[in-house]
Amino acid sequence: MIRNQKNIVEFFNGQQKHNKVVLEVDREMLDGQKKHTEVILQVVGSLNDISAKMESKESLKEKFRYILENYIRTREGFGMMTSAKEKEELQRNTRKQIDLL
Repeated sequence: MIRNQKNIVEFFNGQQKHNKVVLEVDREMLDGQKKHTEVILQVVGSLNDISAKMESKESLKEKFRYILENYIRTREGFGMMTSAKEKEELQRNTRKQIDLL
């Protein structure tokens, strides 16, 4: 009977050691998951920045295209009798619009 009790005590002591090892492994795994989460958040932040810059670039292209179309339309409206001063004014205005982008 004492031997059985001793075996039971040894079994539970072994279980305690096993549980400590399992808890330590679980903590290490949770730390790894936290690190992965931090990396993923950094990647998501970078992707959001890239996306915003791409949208900004597309917006800039649209504005430039509008200025260019306006310049072309106005330039085509000029006839042979259009003065150099008007052409220079168109160029100056177009450059100014581009500078404001």
